Formats: sequence, C-alpha cells, structure tokens
Amino acid sequence: MVAIGSAPILSGLIEWLYLKKRPAAVWWISTFLSISGCLLLFMNKESVHADPVGILMALGAGLSFAGYTLVSRDLVDRHSSLSVVAVVFTLSAICLSPLLFIFDMSWVGSLQGMSVSLHLGIMATGAAYFLFVKGLVHVSSSTAVTLSLAEPLTAAVLGVFIVGEYLSITSWVGIFLLLLGIGLLIGSSQKAVRKGSLP
Repeated sequence: MVAIGSAPILSGLIEWLYLKKRPAAVWWISTFLSISGCLLLFMNKESVHADPVGILMALGAGLSFAGYTLVSRDLVDRHSSLSVVAVVFTLSAICLSPLLFIFDMSWVGSLQGMSVSLHLGIMATGAAYFLFVKGLVHVSSSTAVTLSLAEPLTAAVLGVFIVGEYLSITSWVGIFLLLLGIGLLIGSSQKAVRKGSLP
C-alpha cells in the first residue's frame, strides 16, 4: 500500500521540482481520493503490520516507479513508445541477469514455468508497459501515475466477479472513492486535451 500510494505523490513532487510544473488542484484532489480509496479497499485490521525496513523499501519502489514514468514521459517526446519500452526493459533485463545465477531457475525449463514466464514477460509486462508509455504521449507523468491506481481497483473487481471473492462495505467505499478520483482526473485531462494543453 505504501508503494502504490506514495508513487503518485512522489511523481507530482518530482515533476514540480524537476520540471517546475506545479500539479493542478484537481490532480491533488483526485490523487487524495484515489489513495484514500486504495487504503479503504485493502484495509484489514488483522493483517496490519508496520516494518520500518519494509516501509523504506516500499517508498523506494514508489520513487522508482515515479522516476521511471517521468523519464519515459520525457523520452516519448523524442522517440517512439516501442523504442522507449524496448530499451528500458532490455537494460532492466541486463541489470537483473546476475540473479539467474543466484536463485534456482530450473522451474523455467518446465512447460508450465515457461508458459508463466512468457505470459508475465509478454502480456503482464511488455504489452502493459507499451500501452502505458503510449498513453504518456497525451498526459503528464503525475497524471499517469495517479491513473495507474486503477490497477488495484481492476484486480479487486475481477476478484469479486471472476474468483468470487467477498468485499466488505469499507472496501466498496474504497472502490467508489477510487472511481471518483480517477473519473475526476480523466474528465480534467479530456478538457485539457481539448484546450491543447498537457494535463
């Protein structure tokens, strides 16, 4: 939750400091509603545990995603979305390659392991981030990171309607706040696009 919730705020602050572009009031309102929605959606008093090291690592993950989005947003102004995704994830794969010799990767050799790896690599990562970067052409990095909070919302709704999971009233209120926050941001983005400015 810390990683997901910190990313939009950090993205807005980095954009403000780095690009000298102060996020609009509607962005702050949308981000607050969306993060509050995520908190309510995943609130479970029985599983709350705060580990300082874990919180720092989660903040690092949020900062990494915010930084990745800001850099990608800058790159798509000069290069194609496909090129940006290809270069970023090729470099990421090279950086992660030493882990292949540290952990047991024999499971990848099985049919099931290979199919899972291909699905995660092509669909869940490659195609998903290509579409994400493609969208960065039309919105600012801070807006994109806030809109990415639709991911836990989608996961929760799919869990209810496909897997048959149960959500509490609190979680449904969280879904409502998420939809409200994301809806406000989409509405303001469409108005900005019509006016010819980047939201």
